[in-house]
Amino acid sequence: MRSLASSRADHGAPDALAIGKRLLPPSEEQATDPGPPLATGLTLEAWIDHAEPGGEATEHQIVIRNIHGTHAADGCPEPFALRARCETTGSTRLFLVERISGLRARRAGPSMTRAEDIAMWLRVESGLLHQRDIERLTGLRRRAQEEAESLDQPGRDRRWVEPTAIRIETTRDDAPMARRIEEMLLLSWDPGPDGAPAVIYVAKDAEARRGRAVRIAPGGDAPNRLLMLQAPAGTAIPVAEVPHWVAGLPQRRTVMAAAQ
Repeated sequence: MRSLASSRADHGAPDALAIGKRLLPPSEEQATDPGPPLATGLTLEAWIDHAEPGGEATEHQIVIRNIHGTHAADGCPEPFALRARCETTGSTRLFLVERISGLRARRAGPSMTRAEDIAMWLRVESGLLHQRDIERLTGLRRRAQEEAESLDQPGRDRRWVEPTAIRIETTRDDAPMARRIEEMLLLSWDPGPDGAPAVIYVAKDAEARRGRAVRIAPGGDAPNRLLMLQAPAGTAIPVAEVPHWVAGLPQRRTVMAAAQ
């Protein structure tokens, strides 16, 4: 997706007919008249998996020209239909967004299958960015950064614990003056050479695959270093005592299969 820095929040005023209620997508009979366009004059290339009226799902390479739809009560554009040239058939036709089960920006790229992700991609790429998209993109960018910072080799000695709410302050080895204070969940830990916890893994989501690695003791291999930790009751635990406290956390009763 286009970066936040280069995107525009020019969604326009809410449609008076849409305030207070959500309009339904046009029916198959109305497909030739999808309503007012949200964006025109586009040249957005995409690959979509589209369910035809008979129920058959087919792949199409398309160039989107117009996006039709309405506005939600908060002013967010809601795409209902795409007027596009189908490079697969060589014709221009209308595609109902509700019938799109997958969308890719590149033929071999990742496929978006969630309706909200497809709608957000259409808004971002057509210049219809809304505040709800900015918030979601910020969250996705932060999660991607945390995953990139985490260790990609969890090891066979990983200990999973019941997700425990903590407040931590961390810094990075390559930027020791930059500090982050966050409310996180402690998910798991890796032992150091002496068997005691050396690295903890934290995340905002209790079902995160790995979380972000934070070094709490010598011997830990993580770019982030712990400066402060507060337990759920708000009690500050000296960094030197954090390994002992972590080792006493209850083991997680159900370990995610994806993390095993």
